[in-house]
Amino acid sequence: MDFQTLLNDYNGSVLLEPGTSEWGYVEQHWFLMIPFDTKVPEKYLHDINNDPFKDVIDFSNFMRANYDMLSKQNALGNADKALFGALLRAHACKMGLFEPDIKKRCVIDNEYQLYTPADNNWKTVNVPDSAAKKEIAAFVKKFGDTLIQMMVYVFCSRGHHWQDEFDGLYEKLMKACSITKPSTWSFPTNKEIFRQILHCFGVAIPLEFTKWCKDNNRMANPIRLRFTPHAPVAGAAQITTLGATLNEMTTEGWYQAFYHKFQDHIKMIYLEINTISEHPYEYHVASRVVTGKPKRDLSNESLLAFKTLSQLALGYIDHLGRKHSLAGQKVITQKSGGMKPAAEAFSKACDRFGRPDTDVKDMATFLDQF
Repeated sequence: MDFQTLLNDYNGSVLLEPGTSEWGYVEQHWFLMIPFDTKVPEKYLHDINNDPFKDVIDFSNFMRANYDMLSKQNALGNADKALFGALLRAHACKMGLFEPDIKKRCVIDNEYQLYTPADNNWKTVNVPDSAAKKEIAAFVKKFGDTLIQMMVYVFCSRGHHWQDEFDGLYEKLMKACSITKPSTWSFPTNKEIFRQILHCFGVAIPLEFTKWCKDNNRMANPIRLRFTPHAPVAGAAQITTLGATLNEMTTEGWYQAFYHKFQDHIKMIYLEINTISEHPYEYHVASRVVTGKPKRDLSNESLLAFKTLSQLALGYIDHLGRKHSLAGQKVITQKSGGMKPAAEAFSKACDRFGRPDTDVKDMATFLDQF
């Protein structure tokens, strides 16, 4: 991912609090509804691209149960949205994201619920055969994979499925992937799709599915770009952003003098980035949700290198802002009051991890040293 894309997308939201993550919960009426009469084998294992509707779940009953719950007023409260939600969940299950074992989903709260027809009377529910039914089904078939991949990307790079400030990011991903929201039926909001319809599948298995999609050419190019080599990892942002900045510095005429002076620290940053690339999601702030393992810490050597180089990189980003019209580039800084310039977000990371002894306020000052 090039520097501009990194600043555009991987835009500093986790630079400010890279050691934290919040667990997300949804209300019970957002749980995945599993028909009670479904006989789920105790040792049933999810298998990407293996359809459980063939021998595990009755498709018609699944649609009735999920449509019934999603159409209620305390859920989506709309027939079109409920049908879309039920079909998108069915698409996710069909692609192998269904996993009854909570441990394999690596989640804290079990968001699967066995749905009893006697208690809820869902067997009397008829999924509406509306004029938009074919349009909704066609939309899910065309973009279902991409919507799941979007959720995975945002979680990996932000540490959450959803926060209100992510709405603009999802909009940008929709536009990049040429997804035009329909006007002939009630389309759910981004919050309804990514927090309330898809949240129940967790992240570990959707991430596995996303990797499979990349390997099997089932991924839109804008999403593939963001997963090359992998999605940015919330939790190591200060190191990887510094690395992207160092890469940009190599194009400057003064870089060799800079490298000669700081080569040990520069090598350490690249070494740490290589390690992160080999085991990317082990460094995630919510590693247990993604991998089932505790978060892997950054090395002390890389943090020392960050402290030495960070303010120099900050001066360079600030210089780029003036030189290449990046001054207006904004980043999400959820812990510090909203949208801030890129240099300010990186400055917050410098505050957290330490600044070098000599403060470099701008690029001109830095260049005067040589």
